[in-house]
Amino acid sequence: LNYQTPAEVYFAKKGELDLKSAEILS
Repeated sequence: LNYQTPAEVYFAKKGELDLKSAEILS
């Protein structure tokens, strides 16, 4: 079982969004 805390899930999602934003902007 790969359990993540809410904070880990939040930052993982935020990191993905930041990467997508960077790709769009570049």
